[in-house]
Amino acid sequence: MNHDYEISVPIAELQASQTEEITKYKWFESQRLGADIGWTRAADEWFEKHFADWVREQRRLIDEALSMTDESLGATSDEESRELQSV
Repeated sequence: MNHDYEISVPIAELQASQTEEITKYKWFESQRLGADIGWTRAADEWFEKHFADWVREQRRLIDEALSMTDESLGATSDEESRELQSV
């Protein structure tokens, strides 16, 4: 099993999500100010103003996904247990 692949895909998704949020921030702030604020300024401001909330949201999404996985694994285990008991 390639553990590097398993780790790199979620990290890439997180990086893409973060980049997308910074890009949105850059666009909105540039529109608000009437001039392009540039990537560096947008990233710096986004990290200062929004990073903590973004991290909390990512953790919530991860926890939600894990609980759904746990529930589906539990359901499978219960079904398998009932099948084994009926044999």
